[in-house]
Amino acid sequence: MRALTFLLLSCIITQSALAQDPAAEADATETRAVSSLTPQQIHAYREGRGMGAGRVADANGYPGPMHVLELAEVLELSDEQRAATAALMSAMKAEAGQLGKQLIAREQALDQQFVDRSVDGESLKVALMEIGELQARIRLAHLNAHIDQRALLSETQLESYSKSRREARAARGPGRQRDMGCQHGQMRQRDGQNPDR
Repeated sequence: MRALTFLLLSCIITQSALAQDPAAEADATETRAVSSLTPQQIHAYREGRGMGAGRVADANGYPGPMHVLELAEVLELSDEQRAATAALMSAMKAEAGQLGKQLIAREQALDQQFVDRSVDGESLKVALMEIGELQARIRLAHLNAHIDQRALLSETQLESYSKSRREARAARGPGRQRDMGCQHGQMRQRDGQNPDR
């Protein structure tokens, strides 16, 4: 009986803490199932990963900070460049992660409208516009980081980066090439493939 009482009290305390702590409540909301997002996508959004958001930049000579740090030795980054790149990546992931959490909450709310049968044309339009804006802001955070990253590198380093990326893709072979771009833990959805990293 004591064990049951202790368990009930623990549940009440936990629920009370969630009700008083908005951050904890948001985290709890994010872990619930969302029909339109896979668990991998939810995790990636929470972590501020790009999921291909920077692909257009990377493909056109604007490296992402994660890949620059991976190639730090090859690019012969100075200590200042390493520190600036690490700070850039941290800021990008923090901003994208905050936006990602908002996006998950909006997707959850949309999901709930369908569960409750309360969705209509107007509420659907509002929800999708909010989700679309958040998706754009997440992509903006990643693409801005690519622009800022390019400014931190010399032309020689940019050429070396492009060469290293080309060689890495060629080494993987045509059937195993990752999509070019800012992966940041991208969970590939095509053909049910698992993420490369």
